Amino acid sequence: MADFKLIPATLSLRHPEAPRHPEPKAKDPLLPVILSLPVSLRLPVILRLPVILRLPVILRLPVSLRLPVILRRSRRILSSPARMILAFMLLNSAPVIAAEEKVNESTWKIESGTVTFLATGKPGFLRINGQGAKPAGQFSMDKAKTRLTAGEVKVALDSFETGLSLRDRHMKEKYLETAKFPEAVFKADGLDFAGGKIPSSTDLKGSLTLHGVTKPVTANLKIEETSGDLDITAEFEAILSDYSIVIPEYAGVTVAEKVKISTTFKARPTTP
Repeated sequence: MADFKLIPATLSLRHPEAPRHPEPKAKDPLLPVILSLPVSLRLPVILRLPVILRLPVILRLPVSLRLPVILRRSRRILSSPARMILAFMLLNSAPVIAAEEKVNESTWKIESGTVTFLATGKPGFLRINGQGAKPAGQFSMDKAKTRLTAGEVKVALDSFETGLSLRDRHMKEKYLETAKFPEAVFKADGLDFAGGKIPSSTDLKGSLTLHGVTKPVTANLKIEETSGDLDITAEFEAILSDYSIVIPEYAGVTVAEKVKISTTFKARPTTP
């Protein structure tokens, strides 16, 4: 007797002309529009969206803003346990969102530059120019160069010189106390560039840590793109008493409280 084998049949319901893989869905057109808005306008726009459109936008918010939006705006729609579950899910998506944002960022490292300060006296004939210091640090922008996301510039205070060795020693030992506070650090806040491109001039808010004290400052920036690099000049003023620094006196002349600080440096991208 002949042997018979059962061969399983494959049933396909796919139309012969149907594509093998589904077409990718179009991205939400609202998201890039909202993300291109200034930070101060994004939240009011998001909160006016219908609930079904709001969730993908909330997922792109900084973690610190997600929870207030969820708890304030979903109260009439979801029960309290449901809100808590949603909040937990969104907060735990932070590592994924952060990793995606890192991929979309470029890092720029300070390659060379100088930091100087100018202190004047009372009466005004005294002018103390601090020179010789070099900046170090880096900052990040999105790859489209529409926004500064973070930045930090450090300077070693021991490297400043004013032209008089005795004055330098007094400045470092008595006033700046560089043995205890060796560095000054400027940290930049995020900044959306007007017009969606790197400006030639803008104000940048941030914080300056000096002599163990951190205070907000605003620096005026001048930026020039040269062969893929950025040439940046920044200037701002610091009030010595804000940083618990004793007002210096030299030969009976008191130094003014406001000191002008300037830095010029070249930054180069370290990530493509």
